[in-house]
Amino acid sequence: MYQANMNIEEIDGANENLPADIAVIKAGGYAEALAKVIKVSDADKRVGLVVWQGAGDIIPAGIRKALKEPSKQISRRNFNIASKFNVDGGRGLSAGVVDEDLKAHFEKMNDKSARYGQVVVQDNHASALSTHVHDLCAAFNAYSPVTEYKRLDRFQTCQSQVFWHRDNHNQFNMCRVIRNIEGAGTIFMEESNIGGVGYNGALCLNNWKEATGWMLKSWDMAFMLPTVKGGIGHTWPAQELNAQLFSSSAQRHFESIDVTTAAPIFSQR
Repeated sequence: MYQANMNIEEIDGANENLPADIAVIKAGGYAEALAKVIKVSDADKRVGLVVWQGAGDIIPAGIRKALKEPSKQISRRNFNIASKFNVDGGRGLSAGVVDEDLKAHFEKMNDKSARYGQVVVQDNHASALSTHVHDLCAAFNAYSPVTEYKRLDRFQTCQSQVFWHRDNHNQFNMCRVIRNIEGAGTIFMEESNIGGVGYNGALCLNNWKEATGWMLKSWDMAFMLPTVKGGIGHTWPAQELNAQLFSSSAQRHFESIDVTTAAPIFSQR
């Protein structure tokens, strides 16, 4: 399905054309950001995505640079070997567990990149990133104890096809937090442009030639909220989606963390 004519814009709080499904906030830290996310969720049940504009400002420049290297050193050569880190079945959260799993994750990334002669994430970067993960978990703990995570951190390049789908985060104690690091980023679609659900959960779009896809800016953080239909529709940016925008590379490189709390922190929809 070729969609080269779809209009794609970056999510920006100054954009007056943002759909009701997407809200933009600014904050000085994780706790303030999550408080605003919850406030937005309570105020407007149509919102399925809250974007923290400028979230990358709290990540030191050295770490931001280091985290871009995997997409350059790994995925441009062969996206099939890009590092993915998943936790099977969810794990209870503790400082030791977070440190252990982040260490294993970065070791895997380094192992895959070392074959090209470069270690991409040094120990000090991994340690600093672990601190940021703790800060994010602490913010959730301020509202309801974080009981587990299913995906602590993942670095992934996109596929070569367009597949509009939902992540089915429809439980009110669950939240997926993602941050685009490098490349084209995830593209989101407002609910009014989504038609029926096709085979294997694929979403059908209404009038996609006239629709606008919304894309995260690099280092902005997005909170995917539970919705009645199971989450905001989105896809990864294959070259077919917009030939001009992604002519140089169809890849993306992003982080994600799935948080499950002990009690609901988002309002019922």
